[in-house]
Amino acid sequence: MKHVLAVMILATSAHAAQSTVVPSGDMDAVWGPATAVNQGHGMTDEIRRALAPGAEHDVVARLLGTWSVRGVAGRNSNPISQVASVTAMLDDAWFELRLTENGELSRVAHLGYDGYRASFAMWEVGRGFTSPQARVGDYDSATQILHFRRTYTIRSRDELVRVNERISIHFVSEDEIRWQSWETVGDRPERNQRDVTFTRSRP
Repeated sequence: MKHVLAVMILATSAHAAQSTVVPSGDMDAVWGPATAVNQGHGMTDEIRRALAPGAEHDVVARLLGTWSVRGVAGRNSNPISQVASVTAMLDDAWFELRLTENGELSRVAHLGYDGYRASFAMWEVGRGFTSPQARVGDYDSATQILHFRRTYTIRSRDELVRVNERISIHFVSEDEIRWQSWETVGDRPERNQRDVTFTRSRP
């Protein structure tokens, strides 16, 4: 009996070892190295400057408010009708976007500016997502477009395939934003994943 129990424990341990994936936690691989230093010495002036909202936060703040969202999404360009609500949080350093469809929450995104890595950042979760989506971004003041990008790997037919995703948030006017996203899977042509217009809701 002891022998059988030992075999069962070893088999279970072996299965767990095979099926467990341990995240590396390497933030630099995703975001690049932080530019702020002097960590571990309290709240330095450099850290205060990195945390303080500035001109970059003002760019994201243009999303504040309630918006009606119309357009198409998905591989089949399905029509969508949603409501977006964007609020400030954490002393206006970050912003939360909540998308609802037919009265039900469908996506939540947090956006802001990473003062350490000097880049815009977005984290998104949603219905049907298997994992959070993290993106880095930059802003082109000439075109009024906030760009985000994400690269990851998927397994397709026992092969590892690289996927590149890019998003553009175009501030057309105070009351209109065009949000588009594209993805490239392996060596296939780039395809549009989302093309919607945010129209500000006025009282």
